[in-house]
Amino acid sequence: MERLRVTIKRLRAQNTTLRRRNAFLELAVSRLGGDIHQMLSRRGLKLHRRVPPERLLVCPSMPPWGREELYRLLHRYSFRLWLRDLIRLRQGPDPEALSTYCSGPSSRRYMETLARLGLVELRDGGKWRLLRNGVTSFGETLEWFVAEILRREFYAKVLHGVCFRSPPPGGDFDVLAAMEGFLVYVECKSSPPRGIEAEEVAGFLGRCRLLAPHVALFLVDTHLRMLDKIVPILEELLGGAARGSGSPMEKVQRLEREIFHVRHFMYVLNSGRRLAGNLRCCLMDFLRAGRTFPTTPGRTGLPSWPQPIDMEREQ
Repeated sequence: MERLRVTIKRLRAQNTTLRRRNAFLELAVSRLGGDIHQMLSRRGLKLHRRVPPERLLVCPSMPPWGREELYRLLHRYSFRLWLRDLIRLRQGPDPEALSTYCSGPSSRRYMETLARLGLVELRDGGKWRLLRNGVTSFGETLEWFVAEILRREFYAKVLHGVCFRSPPPGGDFDVLAAMEGFLVYVECKSSPPRGIEAEEVAGFLGRCRLLAPHVALFLVDTHLRMLDKIVPILEELLGGAARGSGSPMEKVQRLEREIFHVRHFMYVLNSGRRLAGNLRCCLMDFLRAGRTFPTTPGRTGLPSWPQPIDMEREQ
C-alpha cells in the first residue's frame, strides 16, 4: 500500500507539471497569433452560433469511453454508410435491414454498440429505434469526426459547425482549424457526388473568399471518383468557362488517386480507403509547397474567385 501511495503521489506531481507546461505552450501559441479565434477576429469574423449539440450523435452526456468507441468506428467507411441509413430510417424491425453496406452480423454488432452508448433503443424481437431525435442527418457528425481527426492526429485547434455574423455568402463553416500558424478550412459533404450541385461548390468558393484561409479542402465522404462531376464543376467556376469552350480556366490537377489540387492551396478529395490519410496527404502537400491562399481576385497569377451562383438570376 505504501508503494502504491508513493506512485500515486508521483503521478499527481507529474500531472500537475504537464498541465502547467501545456498552459504555458497554449499561452505562447496565443501570443504568436496562431490562436484560431485571433485568426478569425483579424478577419473581422464574429462567431454567431455553433451547431446545437442535439444535432450530433456525440451527445454531451456520453462518457469518454463512448466518444472513443464512436471515434474508432467512424474511421470505417462501411460504418459511416450504415449510420446514414440508420438516421434516415429512424427505426426498424431488425438490424439486418441496415446490412446494405455491411454483413448482417456486423450490422447487429454496430447496433449493440450504439445501444451501449445510449444512442438507440433495442426492443424484443430485434426492433430498434434511434433515440437522438435532433439528429436528422449524418452531416454534423461527419464534421465532428473530421474536426476530431485534425485535433487528435494533427494537434490542431479546431471549430466545427460554426456560423458568423457576416455578409453573404451565408451558411455554416463545417470545420476550421489552426495548424502551424495556418488557417485551414474543410467543407464536408456526406452526400455522394451525384447529390452535389454547382451552387454548393460556388458557396464553398464564396466562403473561401470571405474567410481567406491559407488552405481549403472540399471533402466528399465517398469512394467514388471526383473527376466525373466535382472537378469539372470547380474548373468551370474558377475559370468562368466550361470545358471545351476555348476560354482559359483555372487548372485542377491530380495530386494522387482521387485527390486534386489548385496550386497547392485548394484541394478536392474523397475519403478513399482512409479519410485521415487523405487529409494528411493534402496538408503535407500544402506545407511542402509553402503557399498561402490568394485573397485578392483578379490579380495576375492568382485565380479570380467567382461570386456564389445566383440561381434565380440564372433562371
